[in-house]
Amino acid sequence: MAIRESELRERLSHDDDDVVEAALREHFEPRPHDTPLTYRWCLRDDVELEPEPPSSDADDSVLGWMGDQLLDLANGAQRLVRARRFARQRGRHPDWPVVVAEGDSWVAHPLLHDITDHLRDDDRYPYAVLGVGAAADLLRDMEAEHDHERAAIEHGARALLLSGGGNDLLESFGRFLRPWSPGSDPQRLLTDEVDARMATLMQTLRALLTRARARLPALPILVHGYDYLQTGEPGERGYLGPFFDDAGIVDPHDRRAALRAIVDRYNRHVAETAACVPDVTYVDLRGVVPESEWHDDIHPDDDGFARVTAVLAQRLEQRLGRG
Repeated sequence: MAIRESELRERLSHDDDDVVEAALREHFEPRPHDTPLTYRWCLRDDVELEPEPPSSDADDSVLGWMGDQLLDLANGAQRLVRARRFARQRGRHPDWPVVVAEGDSWVAHPLLHDITDHLRDDDRYPYAVLGVGAAADLLRDMEAEHDHERAAIEHGARALLLSGGGNDLLESFGRFLRPWSPGSDPQRLLTDEVDARMATLMQTLRALLTRARARLPALPILVHGYDYLQTGEPGERGYLGPFFDDAGIVDPHDRRAALRAIVDRYNRHVAETAACVPDVTYVDLRGVVPESEWHDDIHPDDDGFARVTAVLAQRLEQRLGRG
């Protein structure tokens, strides 16, 4: 597939969001970048950039710079599309409450129709949704950068939806599992690092929530845990499966039981932390997504995210007095 760089640049800068998204789908793909959950849009291997007409001042260094600029443009295009859709939705429905969605790939996945997308695009949900998350966001980064606070203040948000902690846990996941041993209690397969890491994370979450509450005293805040993640089969590539393989935990029942125990602990910690900050609602998503509706081991697919969003939307309606 060949295309001139100038044409591709024009499509990525187009005023029509459908044109921009089509250009991303047809010519780029998100690939891991720097850390396991960081994605960067890169040209697909089957895409060839046709040479531009010769220019006397376009030497190799200039052409290389132009190529880098094209990738930067592609990586900013999706964020721009989301911002423009929010602005249009706000313009069409100025009376709709603004909801700021902060967090990880559950609210900002580069490939899937995630929570932010469903809340924004489903006509059943009368909200103007502004996503400020990123696929690889860590709780400590959210707590340090305060993007959600600035967005909520600027746009007069009526609610803040927070999704986070999964990437932080993934950083430490290899230290959560003991080598396999026989038995029936899944706790035998978990190390003390599980609760130690979660305790540290909850300090960060509590600091984030406490600061947001101080700056936005009347803003309802919803924070969710995760549904039961998947482990995959032994030997399969994935985010979590290789950790179980390395620990010698190959029995499907043991893998599922250990992971469920970790997810249960995390949800308990999040619920307890949310209860310590006034007007923060914890939303339990466990058991919402069936096994057939997972895109990979840590993300629901589009249908799974639709189910998750329905639960969150119901709680939003309750908090905002709309249902």
